[in-house]
Amino acid sequence: MIRDALGNLQFTSNAMQRGTRKMLCTTKSTKLLVSWTIIAWMIAVLLMQTNQVLANQRDYTGWGLPEGAKARIGKGTFTDMQLSSDGTRLAIASSAGVWLYDVSTGAEIALITENTALIGRVAFSPDGTILATAGGDNKCRIWDVESQKLLSTFKIPDWLWTLTFLNDGKTVVGEGLIDKISHPLLGGGPWRWDVPKVWMWDVSSGRRLKTFTTELPKFNPLKDARTSVRVKAFADSDRVTFAFENKDGTISVKAGRTNREIATLPKLNNEVRAFSFTPDGKRLAIATSRNVYLWDLETGKQVLTFPKRVANFEGYPARLAFSKDGKILAVAGFHDIEIWNMDTHSHVVTLKNKDEGLWEFVLSADGATVITVNHHGTVDVWSAQTGKHERTLTTGYTNRFSTLMFSPDGKTLASTNLHSRFSGTILLWDVPPE
Repeated sequence: MIRDALGNLQFTSNAMQRGTRKMLCTTKSTKLLVSWTIIAWMIAVLLMQTNQVLANQRDYTGWGLPEGAKARIGKGTFTDMQLSSDGTRLAIASSAGVWLYDVSTGAEIALITENTALIGRVAFSPDGTILATAGGDNKCRIWDVESQKLLSTFKIPDWLWTLTFLNDGKTVVGEGLIDKISHPLLGGGPWRWDVPKVWMWDVSSGRRLKTFTTELPKFNPLKDARTSVRVKAFADSDRVTFAFENKDGTISVKAGRTNREIATLPKLNNEVRAFSFTPDGKRLAIATSRNVYLWDLETGKQVLTFPKRVANFEGYPARLAFSKDGKILAVAGFHDIEIWNMDTHSHVVTLKNKDEGLWEFVLSADGATVITVNHHGTVDVWSAQTGKHERTLTTGYTNRFSTLMFSPDGKTLASTNLHSRFSGTILLWDVPPE
């Protein structure tokens, strides 16, 4: 009812001017006149902004629908998101396509979709004018952000873990894993190893430029507790670097071009959960179940240790992100995100995810803003300096691996998450009438 009322409420400039003149003529106190005039204008602006945002929220239900579809319920299953380098645009990949948002207003700008395959990864070019999307159909598409025009399409070998542009804006880089399978003679298999690879493509032509991989330690499933390792890659125009954990717990850092050992870091006291290189590739952050360590790869020495500070990390800090200048490090647990200053080696703030169940987050290039997605499908904007929740950007995304079912009368749609940890959540949706 409130939304309908706001949606029907309109202001015109003439009406505002008449109302203001009337207040100026009938009120005795000049100060009171000015105060009420300012308040009236502020209310009008807020109402008009609210009206515009609500209109935007209604508009998306009819964007880019497949042939025969009448309306969209929700915005699809979330898979990835990226901020433009200037922090003004957010791209969210989903089963419905790629949504573009204005970060400052929360308005939906566009929906980019080919309606052919799930979009798994997205990446902005350094200047924010080009968007790359990698889909489940083993294709990468290059789009003009302003016009949403498809510029080129080229094949990719498999589902990518990460997708990014090099600083020249002419090369796109994909990081992924290729499965290597061995079938043992005595059964009990197959055994599987994950082989990391990095691919580089020319953006304009789609031509694959280079492919890099590295030799991982060999594991024997009969003797070793695990058969695969955690791997992270770094790439720029000059080099490619791989970091991975050996079976003895030490961590190897190797050059992708030569497979030369750059550094070997000692075994840590707790299980490794994540790696992240600094933007210049000279240092490596390692998250374990209790701490985050920073190592200088040129000297092989430990630079910093960030202790576990919040209880709901639950021993699983598994996501790390540096700001583009390398001065800010964000460490995400299951619920909250810690922000650390790399110059002062100090804890800045902890972002308390109000709805819990953190899916993913992105850190702006300047380290000032964090955008999160939680398990309720809500996208929130936070200040990385104060930890303040600034705004909810949008809602309507359903959980990964969702399943849908209609009620017998066809008026209600139920969705549930098949992920074992959150399988108890069921969402009910009203189906719009024809």
